[in-house]
Amino acid sequence: MGDVVEEIIAEPEDPGVLATTFAFVHHLVRSYGWYLVLGLIGSYYLLRNRWRATAALEQPKTPQEIEALRSKEEQRLKSIQRLQKKYEEDAAIKAEKQKLLDEQKQQTRLAELEKLTKEADGQKLGNGAAPGTSKKSLRPEYNPLMGNSSSDRVCFRRPGGSGG
Repeated sequence: MGDVVEEIIAEPEDPGVLATTFAFVHHLVRSYGWYLVLGLIGSYYLLRNRWRATAALEQPKTPQEIEALRSKEEQRLKSIQRLQKKYEEDAAIKAEKQKLLDEQKQQTRLAELEKLTKEADGQKLGNGAAPGTSKKSLRPEYNPLMGNSSSDRVCFRRPGGSGG
């Protein structure tokens, strides 16, 4: 009879963890390669500087270095004290100037008040004008509320309200 031939169809095997990881890393490098390179270089410099700083802090200091640091600190404190003293002196001078200005303003106000009270005491109702200061009017018949009396011959026409 006939031989039965079985065909075996090869199914794709599940890729291993290593192959998937490699594919993922390859994709990252292909997409973000320059960013990764710059990030790694930046991280290297930051970590290197940090290691140097911590190593410098851990090293024991010599007495000369300690003395130099102490003298720098004393100079800094003296400078701060000198600036503070100058600031306080300037503030005191400014306060005195302000006080003098306030006193001058107060004296000016008092002088004006006295002047006003003296003027108010000198004038009373019904007293009339001081002698010698009155002027003769040029036209004794002139009354500003009556209008121009010299133009009697001119007839003024007033506009009518309703036109009639």
